[in-house]
Amino acid sequence: MSKEPKFAGYEALKWYLWSMACFTDPSFSDQRLELSKPISLVYVIDDIYDVYGTLDQLVLFTDAVKRWELNGTEYLPKFMKSCLSALYETTNAFAEKIYKKHGFNPINALKKSWMQLLNASLEGARWSDSGELPKAKDYLKHATVSTGVHVVLVHSFFLFHQNITKETLAILEDFPDIIYSVAKILRLCDDLEGHKVKSKYIPLFFKTGHKEVI
Repeated sequence: MSKEPKFAGYEALKWYLWSMACFTDPSFSDQRLELSKPISLVYVIDDIYDVYGTLDQLVLFTDAVKRWELNGTEYLPKFMKSCLSALYETTNAFAEKIYKKHGFNPINALKKSWMQLLNASLEGARWSDSGELPKAKDYLKHATVSTGVHVVLVHSFFLFHQNITKETLAILEDFPDIIYSVAKILRLCDDLEGHKVKSKYIPLFFKTGHKEVI
């Protein structure tokens, strides 16, 4: 994916720092490397929905992940198809490693976590495209999921869990409160920081008249 011009400037080290914050023990090197992969995809997908994709393209992109196949994506730009391929290959490889280690294939749970992320991101894209300003309750419902925290913690769960059961898996897939709370904190902190940045530069924009300042 680094060969794609839109992604070439990304700094993978920043993504790895997140996995270092999650798994601090030096012995967890393998887990940090594995977790860095879905974290990187969360960042790339976030930009695809927020910056690069048109609404029509994002609908096709979301549908392709729902079907978990590349068929029907011929109208998508190359960088989107590249991201889809990376998502499929990385997730399938992750599921295979977990199966070999624990004897359980988590692919359905992983795909569900990605679909939750993409559905929330698509809803945000629709708001942006229509100019609609959602109510705070509706915004938090989707924007909290679009942080990608659930995706990261689901992957983390499978990297360490030794006793995977239907009961624990059902709790995980239902977006439990402990995950929702972490995601909500991250979303509010991120929005607060974004508001501070905008508050800093918007007055300068009106003063100078230069659009590039924002």
